[in-house]
Amino acid sequence: MKKISLMLIMALLCLHFTAMGQPKPPQPPKNDAKPAAKADTLPPKQAKWKSAPIPGWYIHYDEAVKAAKKANKKIFVLNAGSDWDGASVSLRKSVLDTRDFQQIAKRSLVLLYLDTPQKFPQPEEQIRHHDIIRERLQLKGKKIPYAVIIDTDGKIITQIEGVLPKKDYLDIIQKAVVGTLGHK
Repeated sequence: MKKISLMLIMALLCLHFTAMGQPKPPQPPKNDAKPAAKADTLPPKQAKWKSAPIPGWYIHYDEAVKAAKKANKKIFVLNAGSDWDGASVSLRKSVLDTRDFQQIAKRSLVLLYLDTPQKFPQPEEQIRHHDIIRERLQLKGKKIPYAVIIDTDGKIITQIEGVLPKKDYLDIIQKAVVGTLGHK
């Protein structure tokens, strides 16, 4: 009897150690698990998103592209810190709020604002959206304010770093929208 018990224990131990060396079968996903979103998939705009600090500016890339295609315009993308960055505030006052800029924009541009406010935090999905667009347009790590003018395919036509005198800033924009700068 002792021999049979001992052999049974040995057999069970062999099965146990053999099974430990086998890979585990894949587990089916839980029913409540959400499929992972692609890292560069834009979240849809939601009602709780914070609007742009300047009226008339888009805050969602896809909406801006759709409007630009419909109107046959370029897209002016501004990456700024509206409520904390002195240069962003200066750019707004010296260029963006001027009648000259507004006329060029009305005629030739769709405006997209990628804001990074500190006093009024944005919802997580809006922050994720802006980060994806910054990555696509190579704005990550650039000094703000930083603007790019792109076509509706997302190709960068020109870039403007920081705050320039109004005339210089508007000249760069004018050249970009009439096509004399070409793609970078």
